[in-house]
Amino acid sequence: MTTGKRFDSTRIGVLSLVFVTGFTALVYEVVWQRYLGNLLGSEAKATSFILATFLGGLSLGYHVFGKTSRKLGRRSLVKLTGWLEVGIGLWAFFFPQLFQIFFTKVGVIPPEHPLSILWEFSVAAMLIGLPTVFMGGTLPLLTQALSLDLDDSSPLHASIYASNTGGAFFGCLAAGFVLVPLYGLPLTLMSIAPINLLAGFSLILIGAQGTVLGEDVGPGAQPPGRAGSATRPPGVLFVAASFLAGFVSLTLQALVIRLLGISAGSSEYAFSIIVSVFILMLALGARKLATQRVITTRLWTNQLAAAAGLLLILFTAPNWPYVSHVVRTLLSSQGPAFYLYHLVLLVLCGAVLFLAVAAMGRTMPLLFHTYRTGLDDLGQDVGMLYTCNTLGCLAGALIGGYAAFYAFNLEGILKICAVLLLATVPMACLMEQRTLRSPKVLGSVSLALVVMVALPAWPDEKLAVGTFRHREATPFSYRGPKEFYRHGFFAEGWRLVTRVDDPNTSVAVGEVKLNQAPEKGPGFSRTLYVNGKSDGSTAGPDSATMKLLGHLPMLFQGEEAQRVGVIGFGLGLTVGSVLLYPNVESVHVFEISPGVRQTAKYFDIVNGGASQNKKLAWKMGDAYRYLV
Repeated sequence: MTTGKRFDSTRIGVLSLVFVTGFTALVYEVVWQRYLGNLLGSEAKATSFILATFLGGLSLGYHVFGKTSRKLGRRSLVKLTGWLEVGIGLWAFFFPQLFQIFFTKVGVIPPEHPLSILWEFSVAAMLIGLPTVFMGGTLPLLTQALSLDLDDSSPLHASIYASNTGGAFFGCLAAGFVLVPLYGLPLTLMSIAPINLLAGFSLILIGAQGTVLGEDVGPGAQPPGRAGSATRPPGVLFVAASFLAGFVSLTLQALVIRLLGISAGSSEYAFSIIVSVFILMLALGARKLATQRVITTRLWTNQLAAAAGLLLILFTAPNWPYVSHVVRTLLSSQGPAFYLYHLVLLVLCGAVLFLAVAAMGRTMPLLFHTYRTGLDDLGQDVGMLYTCNTLGCLAGALIGGYAAFYAFNLEGILKICAVLLLATVPMACLMEQRTLRSPKVLGSVSLALVVMVALPAWPDEKLAVGTFRHREATPFSYRGPKEFYRHGFFAEGWRLVTRVDDPNTSVAVGEVKLNQAPEKGPGFSRTLYVNGKSDGSTAGPDSATMKLLGHLPMLFQGEEAQRVGVIGFGLGLTVGSVLLYPNVESVHVFEISPGVRQTAKYFDIVNGGASQNKKLAWKMGDAYRYLV
């Protein structure tokens, strides 16, 4: 076997191992997020902090190992990657014991504590910080180690990125649908960890076999191939474009998870579907570049395609609940059809997201292709670009996927993302040294902006009430969304009172007129919807149950003063019942949704004005954190 063929075989073997480690990395992310959710709570803020810590560790890993890649030769770089995988595997194997020790020794502090945010970041960093830093070493180290020359580096880098992301797709699905449901969190970690150990020792063995990697090229040495140009556009453009790409990607993922939750029901399966679809589309986008020996795809057209994909999502999103209803009526979500039902949802989501997310999957490899200039600096270039990109992802998780909901709704944040992507088009033109006055550039960006402005506003009622509880077809189910919503879904006289998107939930209040005498109560029934699901109706049969939940525990108390805690405000019927007792000193309501608090006033007419009562104290956050 010639040296060239041997090297090609080695690269295929390494890419296979990269695929495997991508699989395990997403299994770990899913499992670690659930572990930390048990400690930090399930509200969006805690989830964002967990994700931000994961991304922050990756970012630090990209930076550190990008710098390190300039100091080592090929074989040393591959061996170092192997040792990092061994470290990840060991950490994952002992994580359940580490978590138990941490939980029992450190404990939990309530969300209102002045050090709450610092505590959340510190806990996440101590539990998952080190292995995520190690995960950040794969791209820069292997891009530097396996590139033959500058021309070879771009498709190779795209191959590494696509392989790692492709493995992550299967890891996300396996964790969400198979491993965690069947084996639980500890056993999943301890059974997957040996895969990392095996992959790590395989990489160490490959690095130790000098003949398979050829000459151990180190810093300052140039194997045959083009050395690259001496100049490149200003680095600030690459930093900004990388950051914006990450910000939009994570923000869009959070938005789409919310939209699918409203459409098909909020569950761990909906989360797994969207995350896996995103990862798959990213991998497919990068794979297209990996097949090109000479990269011909232009960065500016790619960014324009990504923005066009966001416009497609903007256009179709209001009809997602209707499409989900049609799928639900055709396929049961129970028994043998369970996996088929979710597979169809995955395919439909992939069809809508493909244009935007596949283009995003090409963004970073194209930025690397445009940015790299010298063979010795490949790993460092990868480290710099992906550090900025991951910091953008971190900002997307904290700002776009959380804080922005205090000022904008789902549609508004999605439009902001589209504008940010369009802003990267002129950046890409400057990076590719293309004139901004080109009719193609100006015309395309202008057309995209016009289309975005011309798109009709989302009808709130379609995203207020989920269709996923309606599993039987109506006479209007297959006549299109217009006829379905007009005749086959909303009750006669139904109207939307208000709708709010907050960082945790999308909350709506609907109202329908009742034909009853005034002495029997208000002439209407109001329903609270949280993420599309009804959480109670003022005239429904569950209103008596909610009142009873307040009365029963109070009837077993003595006459001494009482401090009462209620988990979840809902319609305020339980709180209102408790407040009827004169010996109640205060009622603490643990409410995770700011939207529920904001809409509480609409139910005061049936709960005795509970939301305005001076004895009521709102505790905003996960009740688990307060009560533990």
